[in-house]
Amino acid sequence: MSTKELLLEQLIRSENDYISGSRIARNLGISRNSIWKAVKSLQADGYVIDAVTNKGYRLTSSPDIIDEPSIRKYLDTKKIGMDIIILDETDSTNNYARNIAESGAGSGTVVIANKQTSGKGRMGRTFVSPVNSGIYMSIVLKSSVDIETAQLLTSCIAVAVSEALDSLYKCNSAIKWVNDIMVNDKKVCGILTEAAVNCETADFKYIIAGIGINVGTVRQTFDEQLLEIASSMEDETGIRNPRSRIIAEVLSRLECHLEKLKTKEFIEEYRRRSWIIGRKITVCTNMHEKNATAVDIDSSAGLLVEYEDGTQEIISSGEARVRRN
Repeated sequence: MSTKELLLEQLIRSENDYISGSRIARNLGISRNSIWKAVKSLQADGYVIDAVTNKGYRLTSSPDIIDEPSIRKYLDTKKIGMDIIILDETDSTNNYARNIAESGAGSGTVVIANKQTSGKGRMGRTFVSPVNSGIYMSIVLKSSVDIETAQLLTSCIAVAVSEALDSLYKCNSAIKWVNDIMVNDKKVCGILTEAAVNCETADFKYIIAGIGINVGTVRQTFDEQLLEIASSMEDETGIRNPRSRIIAEVLSRLECHLEKLKTKEFIEEYRRRSWIIGRKITVCTNMHEKNATAVDIDSSAGLLVEYEDGTQEIISSGEARVRRN
């Protein structure tokens, strides 16, 4: 971490108490002048820091900037997030994470961007990613998932995200099979998992788990067509939680669920949170569309559907589009 980040970590740890310049200098092994420069830099970024003679420094207010010290303040994991990479801008955090995974990045490495220029959604769609507004992050997973359990991963992530949002916003989010989080019938989060397979062994080299959450208001940035189906946590709840705290909550819950992935313990919660069960849908698989009703979620997170002729089928891939009329 930079001197600025190290100082911020010290201020966060001291919470509402003043911490003296001499103590900071001793803890970080830097000069008082370096501390002063770092304080000025943080203040320029929007952090409100009181500086009082004979008392030291105290952080009184923080802007909604994603930074590692703020994430670690709330993070409760042993593996995920041990390495965190924060970018001002990238084309896609999934692309960036895939590149570093190929170069040897460890399992649990998290890539976060403040802006994506080509955010990726399912079925080749674009995930709109306004700057300074949302959470755009990807996690490298190399040891948590095998071939048999890989199909469960997106559903497992969805439960972790839904639980995290409910905890922080006191809302009742729901999961649209297989990868969207809904609040008040509007999409606020999308999940995209991508894998690299070793052709010789048919094992996964790694999986990239991408999570995009609309946090701040999107009413001025999304077009009218997108606003019909998508929204943000702030727009739907009136609350704006710090993005760093949301990130930490999601990662902490995800690690907990991943440890139990093979036991499928999360499936009942996934089913309970389903937004799609009982709704009229259009099933889209292999370039074909067919009307059906969503009936249930099976033990492998597949969607049980019933077609208009009364036949039933388990859908494990493709898309289920809700018919709104």
